[in-house]
Amino acid sequence: MAVTKVLDQIWCIEVPLPKNPLKYLNAYFIRGKERNLLIDTGFNLPACREALLSGLEELGVSMETTDIFLTHMHSDHTGLVEAVKSRTSTVWASEKDAEVIRVAGSDDFWGELEQLWIKLGFREDSHTHPGRKFAANGNFPMEILGEGDEVNVGDYRFQVLHTPGHTKGHLCLYEKDQKILISGDTILADITPNISIGVGNLNPLGDYFESLKRLESLRVEHTLTAHRRRPASLYERIRELRDHHGHRLEEALGIVRSGRGMTAAEAASKMHWDITSRTWEEFPPSQKWFAIGEAAAHLQLLAARGDIARREEKGYWIYEG
Repeated sequence: MAVTKVLDQIWCIEVPLPKNPLKYLNAYFIRGKERNLLIDTGFNLPACREALLSGLEELGVSMETTDIFLTHMHSDHTGLVEAVKSRTSTVWASEKDAEVIRVAGSDDFWGELEQLWIKLGFREDSHTHPGRKFAANGNFPMEILGEGDEVNVGDYRFQVLHTPGHTKGHLCLYEKDQKILISGDTILADITPNISIGVGNLNPLGDYFESLKRLESLRVEHTLTAHRRRPASLYERIRELRDHHGHRLEEALGIVRSGRGMTAAEAASKMHWDITSRTWEEFPPSQKWFAIGEAAAHLQLLAARGDIARREEKGYWIYEG
């Protein structure tokens, strides 16, 4: 566990994410004059809880005077809210993602997701999904924030930005005067954010491209990302992310056009993934969720552009070029 000062009155607490390719979460703590702010938390796991609480203790933090801002719904960001919040902590989230956080442990929610993945050609018990295994209970009050709202901590005046793509309700924080962007998972430096379809979120890659365009228009000198290292240049990283998804779209288009129609799972099995498994069959089920969801996101955008078609056959979505 490491606690690092990154900017004036802003620290990063590294929260390990065991057996996860993300490696760790960057939970940011901003010290204010009357109220402090903690941004994101970690999985609902003992190792995460110990690291986060140790980091807060090292900084001398009282949660009685600390509020929590959740960039988005995923359990590596929300899992420990109940473990660390106090009775006086305000927990902020977007309306769309708060809806999911509240039901993240329910059979109905995960059953609906399983049914969507069956359409994509993947049958798997959702208990293998990290988002379900390490989720918070969700039975805690949340205050809703959205585009244009402000979060003020000490001398910082953060503007809330709605940046859908990674999730439907993903939020970033932007400090115009200090040129600081707290990017959550919209911008990552060492890895590309997973852009995956979800229930009620069927063209996330289209949303993500719009969010990148929006962030590119800002004046940013410091980008505080939610995982691993921070990029030296926001604008160079945005170009790299666009290029990555451009190549992915070309790859997906070529795969679909090489066959006579296929599910997203079949397309995903033919795509290149930066993972140690030698074959698709060796892929851990937990990672297949993300790979298939991301393949589907690219196929959905290609279909929306008219480059390929999607039809339904025997309960499956079939993509063909």
